Amino acid sequence: MPGNAFTAGTALPTVADGANKLLLIDVDEDGVADLLRTTANGITLALGTGQGGFMVTPGRLPTLLTQATGLLAADFDRDGDPDVLTTEPFVSPTLLVNRHRDLRPDQPLLGQVWQPEVWSQPGYATFSHGVVLGIALAALPQPVAIAGLGEVALDPNGPLLLAPGLVAPNGTPARFPFVVPNAPLLAGVTLHVQAIVDQAPAHVSAWFAVAIR
Repeated sequence: MPGNAFTAGTALPTVADGANKLLLIDVDEDGVADLLRTTANGITLALGTGQGGFMVTPGRLPTLLTQATGLLAADFDRDGDPDVLTTEPFVSPTLLVNRHRDLRPDQPLLGQVWQPEVWSQPGYATFSHGVVLGIALAALPQPVAIAGLGEVALDPNGPLLLAPGLVAPNGTPARFPFVVPNAPLLAGVTLHVQAIVDQAPAHVSAWFAVAIR
């Protein structure tokens, strides 16, 4: 007789409060599907082992007391890694931004230290990642997609500052402190910020436009 097309595989880790929604997503871009599950008390993440099994990693998600009825994966910030939108009845959706490659631009204020941050594989990196932060006074009319690198938005034909940094494997982000001059003429000037993260291969982060206040 012909053999069965399927056979029993590795059992999934159990959750005490049950699972009512499942989403397969490669959160860490290692080529292996990971598993998000919604339960009565929140959301759990189990990382795929690549051998048919999953390993629960409670430290990867923020604490969300939610009974989400919907999970949607998409690259909402256009930085190349998948983010997750959770929905539940009568409650505003919650967006979980993937920090596998994440730029936090902060708010530049006159006369104060402005400190953008770049995160990369927080809590699960095995080596340091080089980072180059770009700050420009102008952005391209439309981001330009470069194969393998992502969507570049900063205009290289105008004033452009490039600052190198390093993301440590212990989860410490690369921080770039700049002192904003206390010059009233700078109020309202828009700074366009984007970073390149060397994750072998390198990839650009999301792009932000922040106005000096």
